[in-house]
Amino acid sequence: MRSGLTLLSLMEPRAGMPDPLPAREQITRLLARLEESTTDG
Repeated sequence: MRSGLTLLSLMEPRAGMPDPLPAREQITRLLARLEESTTDG
């Protein structure tokens, strides 16, 4: 899941697809939360 989110957030905008640029900050926060939840005992 993380690799898919990372890949999608780093893609350049494409015709007919939603622009991923505005979501990068939100995805960064989500990935940080996922990392925290998997490292907590």
